[in-house]
Amino acid sequence: MQKTCLITGASRGIGYETAKGLGHQGHKVYITARNSQKGQEAAQKLSQEGIQARFIELDITDPQSIVRARTQLAQHEEKLDVLINNAGIMIDSIFTPDKVSFEDFSSTLSTNTTGPYFLIQEFMPLLAKSADARVINMSSDLGAMTQASDPQSRFDAVLAPGYRISKAALNMVTLIYAKHFRDTDISICSCSPGWCQTSLDPHIDSSKAPNTAVDGAQTPIWLASEANKADINGQFFYKKSTINW
Repeated sequence: MQKTCLITGASRGIGYETAKGLGHQGHKVYITARNSQKGQEAAQKLSQEGIQARFIELDITDPQSIVRARTQLAQHEEKLDVLINNAGIMIDSIFTPDKVSFEDFSSTLSTNTTGPYFLIQEFMPLLAKSADARVINMSSDLGAMTQASDPQSRFDAVLAPGYRISKAALNMVTLIYAKHFRDTDISICSCSPGWCQTSLDPHIDSSKAPNTAVDGAQTPIWLASEANKADINGQFFYKKSTINW
């Protein structure tokens, strides 16, 4: 069955590859980005591959932009089956907690946590019209409390205070909404793509990261289209398996 999917931050990287993967499965994809030109170019590129793709301009940090995006989608679709909160930033990867600015911290929380929270809230009426609605929050291993509290963790040396806090908070967004959706046809989960070869981090060269953007897209694609919905609500995934919060 064809699904209508909306993926934020999908003009490049993992978001783009997620849209591409779902599109090649026959699903309809709406990709969003703050940069209209890049978003339109990405949608056109997907369309050239035979994918049903449209672009919607969206700044996840702007409440009015979120409302406009929902209004625009509702002009074309009666329902939304899949919402993937992929848009995110990482701007403090090499900073210690005492060196993170108020502006960078606030911007990170606004993009990675606040925006997704209110996007879910705004799109909830459209999701409620689907018999199999799924919300997927792109989180990170760096937001897992069990790993952050383990000095033996392979991530122990990673700094990124604002990013790690924002992703831990995004996981709580998932759990809060999972309770709210428990007796509905909507499910929600978090997933981590792992460290991927993308342009997310302006401070660290990710060319030697173990995963490609295509690799990072495989779990959200699976969660959106193949995983048993009853098994994913309120769970955290990496490489199609559950991991600890």
